[in-house]
Amino acid sequence: MKVTLAILFAFISSTALANDGFYQGAGSDMVPVTNEGLRVLEETLTFEPISPPACYELILPKGALKQPKFNGFLGVGKRAKDCDPRKFSSTFIAKWRVSAVYKIQALKSQADVQMGFPVLKWSTDFADEKGEELCCSGSFPGATGFKVTIDGKPVTLLSEGAIRAASHKAGSKTFDVGEVPLHGYFWKASFEQGKTYTLKTSYNQGVDYSTGFSTKAIENGGKPWYPLKSEVKPGSEQWAPGLFENLIYYLTPLSLWAPPAPERISIHLKLPAWMPVTLVHTNYPKATCLEPGQIHFELKQKLPDEELHVVFPEPPAAGKAPVLPKITNKAEWAAWRKTTGDAKITCALLEQLKVGADSQLRTVLNEFTCTPACTP
Repeated sequence: MKVTLAILFAFISSTALANDGFYQGAGSDMVPVTNEGLRVLEETLTFEPISPPACYELILPKGALKQPKFNGFLGVGKRAKDCDPRKFSSTFIAKWRVSAVYKIQALKSQADVQMGFPVLKWSTDFADEKGEELCCSGSFPGATGFKVTIDGKPVTLLSEGAIRAASHKAGSKTFDVGEVPLHGYFWKASFEQGKTYTLKTSYNQGVDYSTGFSTKAIENGGKPWYPLKSEVKPGSEQWAPGLFENLIYYLTPLSLWAPPAPERISIHLKLPAWMPVTLVHTNYPKATCLEPGQIHFELKQKLPDEELHVVFPEPPAAGKAPVLPKITNKAEWAAWRKTTGDAKITCALLEQLKVGADSQLRTVLNEFTCTPACTP
């Protein structure tokens, strides 16, 4: 029997999911390994917002609350009816639906290859049975609804569990999974030499939070061009974020597959309806094309050196829709372009940017060469 936790508050240690890879080990204790027999030809990664966000109950084994300083593993249960994504005291909140589609080639025949997908563990503290004092801690996977298909056929997951410390080369860097607590989903599959396959993973994930525009984001593009909550006078009606969401996805496990690097890695980020593209900071990789409501990334014949990391402000409070900031002058335009790099801008987005622009900025925008559409 299991009981549902009453969460007092949660500390999110981190939130990230990752590309598929290969693992060895016994039971639920796995180590990542390379596989020279399978190569990724292409990968298409898509993020779509879940609206409204979905909350899920966290499940604790019976009697755990009576154990002194319990610090065990929690399960993610059924979807909760009530979900307030602005409260940390709620249950696990899934805000993004993620799909990763790989076109893979078998360089040699292999039977029962053990494959896996790592997710970071989240941690939470909770109250005792009386709900009066913090007594215990627990961890749970930062994903729910995980599914795998190969050539459209569902694959049965064999197990899930911890991934032990190990390192692998990722571009010019070494990815050390011992630095973070990882949980993995594992399955087996067989492949015939010379054939190509379509492997797809899909799941729902949450986001990591920060109270400021992350240090790394600042290093890679400066502070946002719009004001932060700490910079706005108390009582002002001007909208300014005080909390940021960090969408993180581990790209570097692609180094576990056989060389050479994929011909193309395409990433498509669809934004929530309320969020203008101009409020988003693309830390890594830099965007290749921007259009209303979507951001696109592409790596060609190159393994990622870092993990995907996108930063955007928390949603506005429920109720009256706030007046969101618009880029109005050349200084704000320059500050925003510093965060986007050389990304193309569609003509539709350029027309939106002209709304509210002063005369000097309109001159700049009229001379800017836009692209009709974001196409591969």
